[in-house]
Amino acid sequence: MKIIHQSGYNKEDRQKFAVTIRRNCIQNAKDLVSGSCAVGIEVPDSLKDAVSVLQSANASDPLSNQLVEAITAVWKSEEFQAGYARRSEFQLSDSTAYYLDTLDRIAQETYSPTDQDILRSRVRTSG
Repeated sequence: MKIIHQSGYNKEDRQKFAVTIRRNCIQNAKDLVSGSCAVGIEVPDSLKDAVSVLQSANASDPLSNQLVEAITAVWKSEEFQAGYARRSEFQLSDSTAYYLDTLDRIAQETYSPTDQDILRSRVRTSG
């Protein structure tokens, strides 16, 4: 609503969203791995280290080079693309492909979210 009815987001607002968006990237990648495995996709030996790095990460962790490389390896693999194609069989955020396709941009230290990035962000709530 702020984009439509006000002057949009200032630099401070965008930096707060950057944290949320980076958390979304990590959580979406973790959800892709767990969901894919749940529907029978096997993790190939070549991705076991990347999956291990990803699974040990917290959504609140910074996007380190190691974590970005792990997420990218998982996302670009045939196996997890097959899992993504079966996303209707498990819970996965609608923003997964959008964020993981642009992970290099999001992981940059100077990253400032676009309006589209902000609109696709999700903050988990309880209740």
